[in-house]
Amino acid sequence: MTTQIQKVIKSISGAIFVVTTLVVMSTNALADGSVGVSINIDPLAIGNAIADAVKNNAGRGAFTDNLVETVFYQAGQKYNVLAVNMNQHPQTGGLKDVVFYGSATAPDGTLYGVWAFKSGEFTHDGDGGWINWAMKGWFTRDGDGGKHVVFQPSF
Repeated sequence: MTTQIQKVIKSISGAIFVVTTLVVMSTNALADGSVGVSINIDPLAIGNAIADAVKNNAGRGAFTDNLVETVFYQAGQKYNVLAVNMNQHPQTGGLKDVVFYGSATAPDGTLYGVWAFKSGEFTHDGDGGWINWAMKGWFTRDGDGGKHVVFQPSF
């Protein structure tokens, strides 16, 4: 699992090119009462859409959101994920059962750390904006502006 996640992170720091295939199905009723099925696969359209999304969403908020979504799904949708601007010197000692750590650079040059883990706590010392951190999983936020997060295990 770690190998898959690292490949995705390297792709993100370069400029996302995770190729997905779009499958479009349509059904038609035929004269004899049977149903005809047509399947169109267009991987180029999806690849182009991803590249356009990177160009059009070069902002850090879109980058952090995409980063945690990508790692969450690559980790099998069963671990919490946290991405934090490393310039804010995050203290991540409260994260438990870390299964992955990686780093990725946003288009503006900002370096982010990203962790996949089972449970734990984290307090963000920055302004709390989504451009500096993002998370996905099972958590509650409290404290000043929701800057303290408690992550629960999913299993």
